[in-house]
Amino acid sequence: INRYLHVLIFYFIKNKIFIFYRFCVINNSMRILHISDLHFNAKNNIENKFIVENFKRIKEYAIKNEIVNIIISGDVFDNISVNLKYRDLFADDNLHYFVIPGNHDNPETLMSFFSTFENVTYFHKKPYEKVLIGNVAIYGIPYNNDIKPVDLFSKISHDILTDKTENNLLLLHASPIGINFGMIDVDNNKIKHFPIHFEDLLPLIYIKKKIYIAMGHYHKSFKKWKFDNVLCCMPGSIYPLSAKEKEKRAFSIYDTNEHDAGRAILENMTNLSYKYFFLSPFDINSISQQISESLEKSSSVTKLFINIEGYINQITKLDKIKDDIDEMWRENHKIPIEWDMNVSVVESLKPEIKSILSKIDKTSKEKTISNEVLTKAKKLIFESYKGISGK
Repeated sequence: INRYLHVLIFYFIKNKIFIFYRFCVINNSMRILHISDLHFNAKNNIENKFIVENFKRIKEYAIKNEIVNIIISGDVFDNISVNLKYRDLFADDNLHYFVIPGNHDNPETLMSFFSTFENVTYFHKKPYEKVLIGNVAIYGIPYNNDIKPVDLFSKISHDILTDKTENNLLLLHASPIGINFGMIDVDNNKIKHFPIHFEDLLPLIYIKKKIYIAMGHYHKSFKKWKFDNVLCCMPGSIYPLSAKEKEKRAFSIYDTNEHDAGRAILENMTNLSYKYFFLSPFDINSISQQISESLEKSSSVTKLFINIEGYINQITKLDKIKDDIDEMWRENHKIPIEWDMNVSVVESLKPEIKSILSKIDKTSKEKTISNEVLTKAKKLIFESYKGISGK
């Protein structure tokens, strides 16, 4: 932790007291908490409450662990409008925030939102701004698709060499792409928000200085990549906004001395519980029990997403099950269940299908086949019978 103490040094010389005042650095190491993609105002009022609660728990962690500096790599809000009711969340005497706008933020309205805070450093000037805290240079890069990443990093690498700073942080809202990041671009038509490839980082790698790129934009989970002296980290969103965010919510703790980032997880944060069920008309009587048993250990702050695929002969049966599960869930949980049901209605079934499914179930128990493989096998059986209604 980069802590500074005012030290009074007393010297007793010939019965006289001389007081020397000095500013003393106790430790050159600094830990910085890195989060991204808060997305305030993203959901309904109930879920916004839990987004706020997750943010508060992260702040509590920082204070408890004597971490002073928090960096936020964009998307403070979910849209260009801001809500002033969230201002109180940043009114902290013992925390300092470093913030850039993301692709969801409006740079001007966000600047107005933070304008009166002395404990918030907001970066809005393009292509970047720089501040120094102790022995660390922080480069705030507002979201900007108008500059090529390699040009941006070339400019910053020149600054780093000129200033001779050993520890450098880059706040960036971007899309890492390519095999080096484990992010294969399978959709060339999809809009990329400031796409970065490994080759773009070469100007930073060549200068051999410690560089931490604090990324934002991808929500799924905590990821980090190290390329020689350049450490990139993507902490993920602080709250599960969609069914894709299945992993536990996490944030990064970067240590300037170690030049490494650790993944921090708080058990009392709201996380997503994703449940998948494959339904056949023969399972309708047991599906309710299967769902109920799978939810028994869910905490009160769990966000639940249930995905059901398959076939049924009467959709009203499934509606009744859904209503019963919703009612049971509401007894101990405040966030409503999100359902995704892709179920086809069939009038009748070829009798051999039931026999085949029974054999699959029996084999899976004998061979301890995973549920994922079992589900795929059942889906293939149904899909192979295109004349599923007996035609």
